[in-house]
Amino acid sequence: FGPLLVRGEGLPSALPALEQAMARMGGLTAAQTTAFTDSGAAHDRLVKLGGERWITATAANFDDYDTLTETARTEASRKNYGGAEGHYRSAVAILSNVFGPQSPGVGLLLMELALQVSNQERFDEAAALFRRADPIIQTNGSAADRARLLLYQAFDAANRGHFDEALEYANNSASTWRGILSQGGFSADELNADPTRSTQRGELAFALDLTAEMALRTGNLSAADAAASEAADIVTDTQGLPPWWRAEV
Repeated sequence: FGPLLVRGEGLPSALPALEQAMARMGGLTAAQTTAFTDSGAAHDRLVKLGGERWITATAANFDDYDTLTETARTEASRKNYGGAEGHYRSAVAILSNVFGPQSPGVGLLLMELALQVSNQERFDEAAALFRRADPIIQTNGSAADRARLLLYQAFDAANRGHFDEALEYANNSASTWRGILSQGGFSADELNADPTRSTQRGELAFALDLTAEMALRTGNLSAADAAASEAADIVTDTQGLPPWWRAEV
């Protein structure tokens, strides 16, 4: 609106109201506001960006998704894997409907779902879910998503008693996290001061902890010692990580 920049934030389904509010803030007359909001340009851009489905997504969709995923994580932490599975399946249905079955978020949820199914020793079904998640994450996901997929596949292999395979997955996950952390040439203090980087260091420590456990299972004591020592150093030096992680390592 001339020299004025107006920015609105909200759900895609709130676009008409946002456009009207921004037009009025920009000083447009009623007739100008009607012409501005009827142009459909913003709607067309949103459809091009995310498809037609998410334009109609409601606040309830997002609220239900948040509740389902949070409850699923809680149930998984209590080892109620069946309960976690049910909530993740419902969350997958919502996200698939809103963003499409190939969206990155769906890939991540499928990975979470696969692990809960694996924890119940339904390994063929878990493998099928991992096969669905893998191409989505490899194509549309981030490096961090790929590192988490590798770690979940390591847990799945460990559940199946394939400790050599689990060790390889865990090693690859740790290597991916190291690659992420090495980007930008940050010092240790800078990495620790950045909450996102601290979380990534924690993810590396978590992958190393599993690496150490799987190396121990396969009788590779030197590799187990090296991974556990590196994990212990990270947990000791990184702020904000759960205090029981050090005891676990």
